[in-house]
Formats: sequence, structure tokens, C-alpha cells
Amino acid sequence: FMLVDGAKMNEKIGGEDFLVTKKLDGEMQILFYKEVDGMCTVQAYGSQGKELEAGLPCFAEFGLMCQTAGLKSATVAAELYAKISVDGRERVHDVKAAIADEQYDKLFVAPFDIIDLDGNEWHAEHYKDTHKKLAELISGNQVKPVEAKTATSKQEVEQIYNYWCTEGGAEGIVVHSELPFI
Repeated sequence: FMLVDGAKMNEKIGGEDFLVTKKLDGEMQILFYKEVDGMCTVQAYGSQGKELEAGLPCFAEFGLMCQTAGLKSATVAAELYAKISVDGRERVHDVKAAIADEQYDKLFVAPFDIIDLDGNEWHAEHYKDTHKKLAELISGNQVKPVEAKTATSKQEVEQIYNYWCTEGGAEGIVVHSELPFI
């Protein structure tokens, strides 16, 4: 992960086959789903290792989607975010405010990576495969994979950045290419 000023983006990215995802301003969570005897549980841990409330409707929806997909277990990285800001952009402090005010209907989960499915570590050659799998497994009202667009050039990546960030006010983008991480 590398923070890059939009003006310097073209010199920092490489490749020809991109999937660009919108960076959400929320709290990163690792979601652990497990089904035993028809009962599913979801545990969520933040980046500091603290467990978050298990009773949130967005987590229950995540569990139901995993169960409906026939999974017995799954570990997924996701962004927990809230839609309560006046300007329409999610803000990290809105997550805590929504929980404190019990505005659970304002909380959403955007899965962005798969760690394992049914105990099998997930590997994908291109992030596009991961995003596609997430979309197959998980898409509901309060749980949807992070928004993504494809691009075939640095210029298209820049257009997406301008649309989402410069014009739309998003926090940023994450650029995935066919090139390996180093």
C-alpha cells in the first residue's frame, strides 16, 4: 500500500490491466464467519485487534450471505463504514457515532479481500479474481464488495480517480494491476 498524490499517480503505477477500487473512510475489520449445525456466527476484529459488537445487522447479513453461499467458514477483510455525513462521504468517526447512537441501519460493510474460504487459504493471480469471487458470494443491502472499475491504461485510472475523488469527494482509490506485489 502506497499513498500517492493524484498528480504523481502515473509515475507510481505500472501494468496494463487494472482494477481500481474506491477507498472508503471507515474502520478496517477482519470478519470471521463460521457455521456449525446450521447456526452461523460472525466475529469482527478491528485493526487494533479489538472485537467489535457481533450483533450489528450488517454483520448478521454477512453471515447469512456466507451461509446461503454454502460456506462453513470464511475469513474476509472488509471496511465498516457509516452513511451519515451531510456531504455524503463516509467518515471514519461516523462509524463510532452510529454505534454510540445505535443507528445500526447506517452501518455498512464493504468486503475487499478474501483470506480463506472453508479453511482453504485464498490465492488469486489478479485482484480481479478476488473481487469477482466476493461479488459472487456477498452482495446485499448493508454488505457489498467495495466498488470497483476496470481500466486498461494509466489514463483510464486517472479518469476514475478524477471522477471518484476530485469530482466525487471520495477519500482515494486503490489500484490493482496484473503485476505482482513486491
